[in-house]
Amino acid sequence: MSKLLSTELNKIRYVPRGEPFVMLWQGLVCSPAWRVRSINCIRLIEFLMREHMNHAGKENGRLLATYDQLVEFGIGRRMIHSTISEAEALGLITVERGGRRGYAASDLNKFTLTFLPVRNPDPQVRGHYVQAPNDWKAVDEVQAKKIVANIKAARRYKTKTTLRK
Repeated sequence: MSKLLSTELNKIRYVPRGEPFVMLWQGLVCSPAWRVRSINCIRLIEFLMREHMNHAGKENGRLLATYDQLVEFGIGRRMIHSTISEAEALGLITVERGGRRGYAASDLNKFTLTFLPVRNPDPQVRGHYVQAPNDWKAVDEVQAKKIVANIKAARRYKTKTTLRK
């Protein structure tokens, strides 16, 4: 039998002390963009939320994810690009693409979860955040289904063409 902690709901702590968390609200969870995500898109969003929590919730807009990390998290290597495109098209993330610099093979992509506050992009300003862009709000039910259908069709086409070669 569990011990009664308090008779007042506001005195009960929902999050254990010292544990990082990401707050999701009903508008997001009930949105078409959130509901039609593929399993790989769910994994990508969860990985980015975990990275956000690993940085004490202060690095949204500068979240990094390598292909190897995403493969280890459960997304197939050949599915990563289309998964990122899907999440971006649904408005759940934005991506600042990396490019070649000097002799380095590539610079990493920087991800932003659009449903969380974003760190100010100006490196001179420390500790200031801007409101979440909430790009997912612009996606309605029909658009969300079209986006997912197009991504699935592109994956099937890519798989068929690679098998023929």
